[in-house]
Amino acid sequence: MMRSAVVFFALACVIQSSIAASPEVMSVVSFARSNAVESISLAQDLVKALESGDKNASIAAYTALRPNYEEIEHLYEVFGDTDSDIDARPYAYPYGEAFSAQLTEIPGAVFKGSHKIELMLFREDDLPGAVSWTEQLIKDYEILIEKLDDPSDYTPEAIMHGVAELAYEVSKKKLSSEEETYSDLSILIFYHNLAGIKNIMEPWIEALQESNPDSAQGLITSIDAANATLAPYVLRDGDGNVVGYEPYSAVNVTTRRNIQKSFYDVGLAVEDAADSLGIELVDPSEAGEAGEGEAESSDECTPYVETASFSNESPQIQNGLAYFSALMPYAVQESENFVEVLKSGDVDAAKSAYLSTRPIYEQVEVLAPSFIDIDEALDAREYIYFRGELDDSFRGFHRVERLLFGENMISNDTISLAEDIIDNLKDLQGRLENPSEDFNSANAWDGIAGLASEVPSKKISSEEETFSDLSLLIFYNNWKGIWSQIYPFCDDAPKECEEVAQAIQDARDCLGINTNDDITAVSAANVTEESISNLLNADYKSYANATMDTRKCIIDKGYAVRDAVVSMGNALNVFDDCSDFYELKFINYPERTTKLDLSKYEGESEAGEAGEAGEAGGIYQEDETSSSRGFLVNLSLTILATVVGAVFI
Repeated sequence: MMRSAVVFFALACVIQSSIAASPEVMSVVSFARSNAVESISLAQDLVKALESGDKNASIAAYTALRPNYEEIEHLYEVFGDTDSDIDARPYAYPYGEAFSAQLTEIPGAVFKGSHKIELMLFREDDLPGAVSWTEQLIKDYEILIEKLDDPSDYTPEAIMHGVAELAYEVSKKKLSSEEETYSDLSILIFYHNLAGIKNIMEPWIEALQESNPDSAQGLITSIDAANATLAPYVLRDGDGNVVGYEPYSAVNVTTRRNIQKSFYDVGLAVEDAADSLGIELVDPSEAGEAGEGEAESSDECTPYVETASFSNESPQIQNGLAYFSALMPYAVQESENFVEVLKSGDVDAAKSAYLSTRPIYEQVEVLAPSFIDIDEALDAREYIYFRGELDDSFRGFHRVERLLFGENMISNDTISLAEDIIDNLKDLQGRLENPSEDFNSANAWDGIAGLASEVPSKKISSEEETFSDLSLLIFYNNWKGIWSQIYPFCDDAPKECEEVAQAIQDARDCLGINTNDDITAVSAANVTEESISNLLNADYKSYANATMDTRKCIIDKGYAVRDAVVSMGNALNVFDDCSDFYELKFINYPERTTKLDLSKYEGESEAGEAGEAGEAGGIYQEDETSSSRGFLVNLSLTILATVVGAVFI
């Protein structure tokens, strides 16, 4: 009787799951769960290698661990915070790499996971330190497996949107090496992202061939073409088994551009396949920048702390704007010169002229929160658009960079886009000379602290100026722009101002560039023909040739700049209690050791506590309910297979 009841209940589970999950979805979830289970075993191997102190063995174990998740991260929409905990990069968090022990077990709260282990192993050379993070990763994989126990949580719409988004993400973001920045394993990422696309789409191929053979063939052809671009960089043994990957740093610009185009084609093919199958994806106009590993919070916050306010008429704001206003005529002039060189058709000369268009705006962008529309038109990267470079809204400097350096040619589109840049710079010049109320201390310090954080947490991966290799130019001028807007506040917080000044000079010294420009000369009176020449003609060096020590220096000193900036902002009382930079919430680099205000994490913390099995178990210990549910779902799948098998015998 008991056995019959169990069977009946299990069959009921099957019926319920079958209503919500199609055979195609069940197949995808089964594939993902298998990969997640295997990842635990591979992570355990990594722990053993790290504990042995053998770096080569640890690198091999890390390399073996990474593919499985890269083949299933397409399901990030359902994975939620667990995707962040396993695979997010530092820029997904307001504090970058900074850490607080209070946040370790709150889902999605702090940078950890695979990329934390990557930087510990490849950048910091800290094998013992990577052990605890790998053990934490195992716990997060256990949570992921729980999320894969119930196929009803997954839909064809969510799955295919994730597949299309990830194909585009390789092209619009990962191509910069922003993933595996320190291990140089981007080829591994691309190859296994593509393998995941193929495996996840496979269950729908038969139906697609019936509904639209051309769409089916287009999908297959696009995947094969992308594989062909990667094939020379995937190392195989005599039997055809993958045994390694060429360093991404060895892949030239032309090949990178071909990889980029091939993944755009895959994304389009996936969208076409979904349309042919009647599977409606999210409207691209509603899809924001956040992708896998980057869930954005939409929580609203009401500030209770009263802050100091400096309006557009205050001398502090006016003095900062005066410096930028003095720079802008030169920015316009250099862009006009650039257009003339483009019209000459000389590609090499155009590349040199492009360099001169970039330094000034990279200083001015610190105030971007006061002119968001112009900043997007001038300086947005393609990853803020669902289809990346394929979106007509992607324009400005980086669109021109892709065409000039990526294609190594000058087209009419390139010239037209460069002319648009001039119009936008003139518009910006007018706004700086006649500032609206948007130019205030709240927006200014949001931009100052945000940009200071972005350099070491995001731009360090060369995600800006990916093809032109001008990242060192970007860092230098970002820091100078930050200082230019802080300097006018120095009388209000002299001690903290000195700390920012020293931090910026220390960060500058990491870059190793050759210039006669003075990074601390940031008043309108300092802007002369000579100073502009020094700024534009500096030898900014190739970022591709920057050593690991140089990059580590930029990160360490870059976070020091950010922390000093935040300290000064709090001394001025310009951050309210809703700001991530508010002193009771802020996490300094590398670790905050004083007590942190956890109010912004209350929802996540309560969710975590709900899963606790006892004081010693921690939030990751599986409770009996979740264990029983997983058992019954797996049992029901087994019984379903048995029943179906019996029916067809």
